[in-house]
Amino acid sequence: SLGKLEQARQAMQQSLNASPDPAISADAKTFLVMTSADPAVLTEAKPEIEQKLHEEPDYVPALMASAALHSQAGQEKEAIAGYQQALRRFPDFAIAQKQLASFYLKDPNRIVEGYDLALKARKTLPGDPIVAQILGELSYKRKEYARALQLLQESRRSHPLDAEGLYYLGLSYKETKQPAAAKTALTEALAAGLEAPLLAVAEQALAELKSQK
Repeated sequence: SLGKLEQARQAMQQSLNASPDPAISADAKTFLVMTSADPAVLTEAKPEIEQKLHEEPDYVPALMASAALHSQAGQEKEAIAGYQQALRRFPDFAIAQKQLASFYLKDPNRIVEGYDLALKARKTLPGDPIVAQILGELSYKRKEYARALQLLQESRRSHPLDAEGLYYLGLSYKETKQPAAAKTALTEALAAGLEAPLLAVAEQALAELKSQK
């Protein structure tokens, strides 16, 4: 209910290994399938996920699995609805907070809401590099450049930043007057396949940095 998924899966696997009665065993297997991080496992289990939601509309593992499938399919509206429903069931569920924050990051009208969700997720998942990256990018959009830089550097120490993460890292360096580091990060963002509209901003920022003496 807090979003400590690794611990939850370990406990559920221990329960399954203890050979419980058939009903508990079936529930444990369902839980482990629906909390898998493997997209292929979730895709294969899609009929089971849909059936579980039909039987128990507020079953959070199925809500999260369904939302993940929608996200993979590019169905953002449906994914967001699933994560929101999971949070209504468990308001402190950090994984749903994390996923929603990542969606709200892209919506200028929900930056404040996304930032609040990312802060809450970080309290439960303090070492999660993805949460640190999301919070760093949101901090940049709030013009908290030093904080953004700190968070993005933290994330990068334990997990490779994607193109957007490198982009915000580069711009954070630029805003904190570190041009050499900014050029390196922005060049890495371009090499990582940064896409429009951020691509144009990165190219312009690089041109400005290169023109400086």
